[in-house]
Amino acid sequence: MALVTIQRSPSPSTDNDGAESSEDASDGRSQLRKRSRTPREKLRHIFSTVRLINKLRPGLSESYFTVKGAALILPHNECTRKTTKKSHGGEMQNHLQAMLHILRPEDTIKIAIRLEDVVSNYHRYMALVSTRGRQDTEECVILGLDCSGAGASVGLVLPVWLGLRMKLGGDGGFSLYTDEHSYLFKPVSVQAMWSAIQSLVKVLNMAETMKYIHDGLTHTWVGYYKSRINHADQIRQAQWNIEGIEIFAPSSLALKAVDENETERIKMTISQRLKEVMMVVDLDEATSIMLRRAVEEKMGISLISYKSYFDEEVMRILGQMDEPSEILDFLYLGSEWNASNLEEIKSKGIGYILNITKEIDNFFMGMLQYYNVRLLDVEDSDLLKHWDKTYKFICKA
Repeated sequence: MALVTIQRSPSPSTDNDGAESSEDASDGRSQLRKRSRTPREKLRHIFSTVRLINKLRPGLSESYFTVKGAALILPHNECTRKTTKKSHGGEMQNHLQAMLHILRPEDTIKIAIRLEDVVSNYHRYMALVSTRGRQDTEECVILGLDCSGAGASVGLVLPVWLGLRMKLGGDGGFSLYTDEHSYLFKPVSVQAMWSAIQSLVKVLNMAETMKYIHDGLTHTWVGYYKSRINHADQIRQAQWNIEGIEIFAPSSLALKAVDENETERIKMTISQRLKEVMMVVDLDEATSIMLRRAVEEKMGISLISYKSYFDEEVMRILGQMDEPSEILDFLYLGSEWNASNLEEIKSKGIGYILNITKEIDNFFMGMLQYYNVRLLDVEDSDLLKHWDKTYKFICKA
């Protein structure tokens, strides 16, 4: 992973806040009158200048946290806190620079995901672009971008409105679809797919909460990007505008002849073997197909009928593999995956684990101190009655 910074060249501001100083310079007043401003006018001029600088500063550069196939924008106050493990900045950085050249100054690429290439001359990306709309709320659009040595071009414009939905397609792909249209995206790695789905879920939920309806008062700005589509290039247009989704039948329908208990047993085995594989492979390089074939080799059976379930498990396990959240200097909130990762536990100096689950074991009895509260993760579970004992356990730690 790497931290890359892309320079932007902001267009001159056209708003009134920035126009006041230029107005003073061109209205024909004498130099003497300019020097004789009242203190109130001077103060107002300073505030106008500060506001202009603050508006332009976010557009001067953007910092992105990159892994192979994905670039996620970082808030400016987090840029110095990230470290690098390996570099994917070269080609990705060039592509991001090309994308920013076609972006409006007020827009931001929240995330860019590298997709599997269809034509060797171009590299395809799905970019999630956001801006502040007329109602001063965040609005987003999904762009399909083609990057080459000549720069970047727009192939698809998909506003994030209410009614846009997402589903896993199998073998590392996911679909975005409405009642009329559907589009299939295949990121180059499971890590890139995980990053894409996390970001898309957030903006889809936002569109639903804000009631961004088609042909409403929002997303009027996306016309700029629609005008950038080169309709004359029909080959590339056809690659983006694919009607219909590659649908894979759920495993429960695909294996009607298999006993229901046997199906559940196979699913449990898939989950266990998949965890083992994901622990040892480089997820920045691995695709869903590569993982499935590795699990098939371990199990000795074909898992083609379990494609949809397999992708769901990949996403679930990736979520568990996230680092634990640091609540306090001495307190972390983690998942089953974190609790079973002894190397991570030792590196963080953890010696006590509060296990509030009914189904997860204490993995390192004799090495760590445990306190168990055997409850299901449901709303009806009464946690308050265990407050005193869990509080004392944490204080002991």
